[in-house]
Amino acid sequence: MHLEIASKKQASSFLHQSVDRSLDNASSFSRQYITHCLAIDRSTFIHSFLNEHTRSIRLHFNVITYYFIMFNVRLVSCIILISLVLSSFAAIEAPCQWYGTAPLCFIGNSCPTNCPQLKSDNRGDGARCWFGVKNYCCCAKKTIDSIINTIANA
Repeated sequence: MHLEIASKKQASSFLHQSVDRSLDNASSFSRQYITHCLAIDRSTFIHSFLNEHTRSIRLHFNVITYYFIMFNVRLVSCIILISLVLSSFAAIEAPCQWYGTAPLCFIGNSCPTNCPQLKSDNRGDGARCWFGVKNYCCCAKKTIDSIINTIANA
């Protein structure tokens, strides 16, 4: 049953009516027990029920808010982690470039040491070579280990 409650007074009267209805339908023992419990103070019972109801609504709201915040924190963390992983892949990628300058591409077209030549072409990165070819070379990025080894071997 869905009930719109406008005020505490309306809620109180509704509870009084529902308690009275349940007393009408209850057995004699149940009726005596309920009337004994309610004889203490009927309004105290109703107000405690309303306070429990509002407390449970507040608790429910707090739990939903907590889960909403935790979901957003996890979502943002995942986005940051994915972007860091993708950017690290880009940083690991070896820098490659064309060596040789048009129109005389045979001058300065040799790859640096420890940089393998992947392909050769007389057009390469744009301007056409009249003499010689341009070489496409990829050098491994320098890591801290390779820098330390170079210094140690020198």
